[in-house]
Amino acid sequence: MIVWGREDRGIPLDRGEKMHRILEGSRLEIIDDAGHVPNSERSEVFNQLALSFLLDPY
Repeated sequence: MIVWGREDRGIPLDRGEKMHRILEGSRLEIIDDAGHVPNSERSEVFNQLALSFLLDPY
């Protein structure tokens, strides 16, 4: 799982999208109203995404 803040100015979203295309089988999650540290800036959203990812049986 790749998690990206839509407002990340340090490493823009297009880099995350490129990483997602390169890493076969990856899942890209974009968190709105978050920058470079979405797990801290929007922890409630990040935690839900992480739990969903970890509990997904594939």
